[in-house]
Amino acid sequence: MKLLIVTPTLDLKKPFSSTPFPIQLFKGFSDEGHELLIVPYVGKDIPSVWWRAYPNPNYHKSEILEKLLRKNKFSTTKKRKLPFIPQLARFLAKPNLEKLIKKILLDEKNIDAVMFISIPLNQIGGIAKDIKKISNIPVVYYDLDVPTSLPSQQGFAYGFDYYKGAMISDYDLFVILSEGSISEMHELGAQDVKVVHVGVDPTILSPIKIKKTNDFFFLGAGSDDRSNNIRMMISEPSKTLDNKFVVSGRRFSADFGRAKVVPMMTFHDMIIFCNRSKINLNVVREL
Repeated sequence: MKLLIVTPTLDLKKPFSSTPFPIQLFKGFSDEGHELLIVPYVGKDIPSVWWRAYPNPNYHKSEILEKLLRKNKFSTTKKRKLPFIPQLARFLAKPNLEKLIKKILLDEKNIDAVMFISIPLNQIGGIAKDIKKISNIPVVYYDLDVPTSLPSQQGFAYGFDYYKGAMISDYDLFVILSEGSISEMHELGAQDVKVVHVGVDPTILSPIKIKKTNDFFFLGAGSDDRSNNIRMMISEPSKTLDNKFVVSGRRFSADFGRAKVVPMMTFHDMIIFCNRSKINLNVVREL
């Protein structure tokens, strides 16, 4: 198959915690013989032996917006929103993205499907229907952030409530990670929903023979919806055990007890820390 994919970013320096998974997914697609055309929504186009990258049509706009958000240090809690962002994106970013997608579809001619991966749906409203006017091919949406992105969880900070005002029924298929969220997706208007659990490519992520310096390690984004599990697996054990607990991430409001909390790591450092730890904790969300 020949797939046109719009992904959040190809740049591992961007603060999107799910970035390594799409990159491994693309490698897997390529290894299976599929041809990939990738458009980044944020950051630069980064070429690879596994895909052909197209330039981000809104590169400078996305960089300016990211700098403004960082400079103003807006709160990342669910209580603080920037509701103008979806409208601003539809006005400034969507036209250029849509123009590029149309050009690729017309130039390539034999694309089998278009996939959007975790792009805020309410920033690209109507784009799926417009694609079908040019080429009657499936348009798929792959949400790597379900259930956090769903309205029942109040979406993300900065006004990135993907589903508020989104045209969900325009998509032929939604692919999500959470079996428990299938019913809510249908209630929101999704025609078809499939679950594909996240995995890793062992040729990319494999054990490294280095000295173990930590007993327990946890890396994640957000703590509000897993506070009970954090208390059970990190906070209380760290107070009663002599073991060394290390936590890395962002948007944390939980009490991690005596665990050492460090800023969000780069993906390279994350791999190193995972290998330096005797046990890596998977603290699931309470959903």
